[in-house]
Amino acid sequence: MTRIKDVIAHTWAESTKESYGSGLLVFHIFCDAKSIPDHDHTPASTQLISFFILSLAGQYSGSTVANYLQGVCTWHIMHHLDWSHNDTKIEALLKAAVTLAPTSSKHKPWEPYTISALEMMRSNLNLVDPAEAAVFACLTTMFLCTAHVREFTVPHLDAFDPLLHVKPSNVTHEKDQQGLMVTNFRLPRTKSALLGEDISLVQQHGPLDPQTAFQNHLTVNNPPRDSHLFAYKHKGSYRPLTKSNSPPPCPLPPRRQASSPSRGTASVSVPPSSTCFAMFHSTSLRSRAIGQATPFSFTYAATPRSHPCTQY
Repeated sequence: MTRIKDVIAHTWAESTKESYGSGLLVFHIFCDAKSIPDHDHTPASTQLISFFILSLAGQYSGSTVANYLQGVCTWHIMHHLDWSHNDTKIEALLKAAVTLAPTSSKHKPWEPYTISALEMMRSNLNLVDPAEAAVFACLTTMFLCTAHVREFTVPHLDAFDPLLHVKPSNVTHEKDQQGLMVTNFRLPRTKSALLGEDISLVQQHGPLDPQTAFQNHLTVNNPPRDSHLFAYKHKGSYRPLTKSNSPPPCPLPPRRQASSPSRGTASVSVPPSSTCFAMFHSTSLRSRAIGQATPFSFTYAATPRSHPCTQY
């Protein structure tokens, strides 16, 4: 039974398990506050789960309530406990939690990353500074690969794991049939591809060429082959690029802040912005194409996930 539990635990990514762990903690706090006997915690009855949702409704966003409930469900699954409830009732309560979500749990949509916004950010970055060189290289790579920020950064400074995070040794270069330089990144593991996947980008013309930015990062920082891909020099050693560092690592001039994406929004706004960029240029994401020259002319790469990078 212990072996089964250990294997099932690998079903979820670490970030997912952390989120579910928070929900489980809130559930136990709720039960203690309501003096629910320990033997009634598991398996949790439909009535108890309903009261749990009711206690959260109006205090958290609908998605948070759903995640907390999923954490309790996952806990039952891992311990081989029965999870049988009135799905119609639970779904109705979760919908009500969305409706009752406090205003403070919502925020305005993030501004998208556009080519002009990226060019403006570049003009405000010092690309000979180790940290800023790494940030700009990471940002252009994410944008042209339609990648999530977690695929090219680490959650915090001591979280780097060479078995999970991309490294300089995972990067290869080759020319396609049209002579365009293609950079391929082998991601050891992602949330949706536990065995890893390849993503690629192609050389671009102009100040936002990701390959030029990447080469500048390598020149400025020269990260060790088995360190984090966007590790940068810091006080005689190297620091992996964390999610909180990207982008940007320093405030923009006041006159330009209003028209720039807010700091720390890369994780939610880069992939949608990149996708919209591809769609605007009439590129099919399903085709897994990469290329440049014109919005309608591409070369194709035989990789599981390649971004249709057009010349902007």
